[in-house]
Amino acid sequence: MATPNLMTLSAYGITNAAELDNNGKILASQLPSTYTSKVVIPASVSGVPADSAVVLVYAVPLNMSIAVNCVGCYAEAVTAATAETVFTVKVNGTDKATITFDAEATVGVFSEQAAISLVAGDLITIHNQANNDATLANIGITLVASLV
Repeated sequence: MATPNLMTLSAYGITNAAELDNNGKILASQLPSTYTSKVVIPASVSGVPADSAVVLVYAVPLNMSIAVNCVGCYAEAVTAATAETVFTVKVNGTDKATITFDAEATVGVFSEQAAISLVAGDLITIHNQANNDATLANIGITLVASLV
């Protein structure tokens, strides 16, 4: 592992290599108190997403957790779906939650039964369904996680 550049990290309040994990990543516990304990993960789709489109790829930088039923997460479209449309939230390729836009709806509803635990290095992806709705368009999705 390359030695972290502590001169650069000092701008973030990191002054000692012991404040980094084994991969040289900043430990959440070492973030200055001026940083929020929430991480906002936005995704945006211009126009109508293609069949099976991947609309978000996010490499998790710190240990975090998305609340049960994705409380605090939002999905909204400018143009409503004609038929029910479901997006799948995956972590490292495993289904973790869904976002459902009902017919004629512009707001997506999140569904998952347990909190989603994430560790540094995980990969979050959001996938459109295989047979896409032809009208659901211009979609914004925001995942919100808490640092742990």
